[in-house]
Amino acid sequence: MRKPACKRPIRDVSQVNETVSPTPDVMDGQPKIWVIVSDHRVPAQVEAVRGQLAMPIKVVFSDASRCMDVAQEAAAAGVMALVSRGSIAHSIRTSDVSLPVIEIPLSGLDILELLDKARTVSRRIAIVAFDNLIEGARSIAPILGVELVTYRLSGPDDAERGVRHVYDEGLRVLIGGGKAVDHAQALGMRAFLIRSRTEGVLQAIREAERMVHAIENERVTTARREVMLDSIPEAIISLDADGAVIHHNRLAARLFSRHDTPSEGLNPDFIEGIGLAEAARGGKRWSGEIRQYGAVQYACTLNPVFSGPMNCGGVAIIQEVAHLQKLEQKVRKSLYNNGHVARYRLEDVIHSSPATRQLVERARNYASSPSTILIQGESGTGKEIFAQSIHRESLCSEGPFVAINCTALPENLLESELFGYGEGAFTGARKGGKPGLFEIAHKGTLFLDEIGEIPVSVQARLLRVLEEKSVMRIGQESKIPVDVRIICATNRDLEKMVTQGSFREDLYYRLNVLRLELLPLRERPEDISVLIEHFLGTLPGALGLPRPRLSEEAREVLLHYHYPGNIRELRNMMERLVVISRGGLVARAEALTLLRGPARLAALGMGQTPPRRREAAPDKVRGIGLLREEEFATILRTLSETGGNKAETARRLGISPSTLWRRLAEWKDLNPSGE
Repeated sequence: MRKPACKRPIRDVSQVNETVSPTPDVMDGQPKIWVIVSDHRVPAQVEAVRGQLAMPIKVVFSDASRCMDVAQEAAAAGVMALVSRGSIAHSIRTSDVSLPVIEIPLSGLDILELLDKARTVSRRIAIVAFDNLIEGARSIAPILGVELVTYRLSGPDDAERGVRHVYDEGLRVLIGGGKAVDHAQALGMRAFLIRSRTEGVLQAIREAERMVHAIENERVTTARREVMLDSIPEAIISLDADGAVIHHNRLAARLFSRHDTPSEGLNPDFIEGIGLAEAARGGKRWSGEIRQYGAVQYACTLNPVFSGPMNCGGVAIIQEVAHLQKLEQKVRKSLYNNGHVARYRLEDVIHSSPATRQLVERARNYASSPSTILIQGESGTGKEIFAQSIHRESLCSEGPFVAINCTALPENLLESELFGYGEGAFTGARKGGKPGLFEIAHKGTLFLDEIGEIPVSVQARLLRVLEEKSVMRIGQESKIPVDVRIICATNRDLEKMVTQGSFREDLYYRLNVLRLELLPLRERPEDISVLIEHFLGTLPGALGLPRPRLSEEAREVLLHYHYPGNIRELRNMMERLVVISRGGLVARAEALTLLRGPARLAALGMGQTPPRRREAAPDKVRGIGLLREEEFATILRTLSETGGNKAETARRLGISPSTLWRRLAEWKDLNPSGE
């Protein structure tokens, strides 16, 4: 390494460590770059390039003997880079100061001018310097016809020995750094001091500025990464390909430090004990593996790191199983609390059709009975609203209303959610066990939504609970009595599922005690109008928007659409209408475009001209829509053709006898005269 000697052309001891500020504005802010030199020409050079600098610069005079103290002072002051040259740069680099040192470069022109001056005295010239100057001089000397005798310095203290060596060789002209020039002049030699040009000073400072920017960016990135890792509620450990820990977050230090002291690093016994090091060395992947160390169980995930085919170790994510259990309990408690209260009443069912009115009355009658209720209906018809309403009308209305969607959980978790588990039932089971939803719903209502999706393996246990009115937790032998009202809902055809063998017949009959079939909107078109008015009356206020106005043509479009998504689709369409219309008048074309699109509506039978309601003739039933008129006419015609045989009529129409019965009951309600 280079160690050029430091020469002070102006030998004023009082100027050592003196700070020179080229101009006040250069010193605005805390300087992050110090220039440590022995050449008093440097402040003028810095002043000359001041306008081209982006950062404040501090210039400090020193020699090689004291430059390390200055460097220590710079580090303590928060300096991020040093600029120097020759022996000073060499001394700082070889010290324990960790600051980067950018050396002021010597150009070929600098060396050429120096040799040109020296050869005016003698063609035989000694050079006592570090490698960079020697190599540059060697390449230029032949051009000038100069004979060089070189002495390579190993450090600043080697300058005196080098000068004595070339002096004994008979040389009387020398070029070199500050110390070499001092010793040469003391022996009576002609000595020429190596100096840097202003361009070289600017180049070094700019390089220092780039380095400071890079260091600052790296510090910001590192700080963000540290905060991010320390914010994660899991222990994060990064290992190299040998299984050694190279980084970890604060939680990992707190949990796994050696001797409970984070500064001592992570305990290698833990890393080896749970197999992390071995997995990192082998490039293995773990996914939630349970490992035990001491008396504590940990859930461990290890993601291997590869650069191409090369194994680079891995990143481990570690959690205490006990912590995971507590988190699971909080989540479940939150879910349970959300399902403990029923919000709706039967009065909240918006309707005007006789068919829906009959459903509401039937639901009110069912509410007074403790029997199991099966609610069937297409998606979006309001099954949970009816379930909550029945609970609030029932004798158990003071108890909890607990709802669970049977499709939301995998089979094993659904079973533990419904029936609970005992302590030690499986790995990770919490101490004391956990009550299931049947226990939580005691003296209340348990709503099993999407009951048609329940796995066959769980159906047998569910049937046993319903029949015995007691539940046995997983992993326990004792039974716990429960008093729970069961309401189920499905959009599946359970009878067909029983025939296909995907739903237990005995469970179906146990659930199908009281039956409530919710009609789709297309079978109760009278409700569409009041639902539209309801949503247009409530949604604008909730959205903070004005209420739109519907033209008669747009209203006809909405009234004649068959709504495959039922009330849910209608509500979403009204919300979209409120947002897009912004209180304006909605025309037919806008309704077609905003709701489902003209092409889709045309495919649904809307055509280019919106169908209009026909005036009911005196011999027709008043108060029903065109679609219901046609439906009732078809039923009556088929019934006449079969001579009143309802079973044959249902078969020809492709509907169930119960549906036919319901349609005939609606006909009688709408047409009391029987015409």
